[in-house]
Amino acid sequence: DVSTSMGGGIARFDGCAVEWTVLYDEFICVLEGRYKMKAGGEMFEGGPGDVFWIPAHTPLVYMGDKATVFYTVWPVDWRKRHGME
Repeated sequence: DVSTSMGGGIARFDGCAVEWTVLYDEFICVLEGRYKMKAGGEMFEGGPGDVFWIPAHTPLVYMGDKATVFYTVWPVDWRKRHGME
């Protein structure tokens, strides 16, 4: 079955800085490397096994050094809910 409420995937961050305001609740689990995130004026960093929960409407910057993460988002239809489809 395919979930009608949650989405997820794998992302890689290596020497980049991606600014974004999340329009969904997001859960991130670091699989490898060093994942970094700046939010609310603070820098957060984690390695394999570390997890982050990001509430909807949080402005942030995704970063990393050879970081691979597994992420989930709710709701899966956030683009539609925000008129982006």
